[in-house]
Amino acid sequence: MILGVDFGLKNIGLAISEGFIAEPLKTVHSLSEIKKIAGDLKIAKIIVGISEGKSRRLAEEFGNDLKNVLGLPVEFVDETLTSHEAGQKNHSKAAAIILQRYLDDV
Repeated sequence: MILGVDFGLKNIGLAISEGFIAEPLKTVHSLSEIKKIAGDLKIAKIIVGISEGKSRRLAEEFGNDLKNVLGLPVEFVDETLTSHEAGQKNHSKAAAIILQRYLDDV
């Protein structure tokens, strides 16, 4: 199972996929919540959305933290306009769009 992540300073959107379709999961607020979910769902890989500028650096740092804490492979995908597509407050839907972009490219 693959976990998609829409990183934000206050909210972190999560989505999952067991095949070729990404589904919104939930919004969390900490790395420890993601660690529990990853263990419960037996996540094998994590996809983190990245944008431009300062938020890109923060998302990359968060992705590297996920990799170090969870010991899982982490890949990065362009998240340009995903929050706009999903609606500004729908973080898990944005994560699903990010994950679906990844799935469509593999």
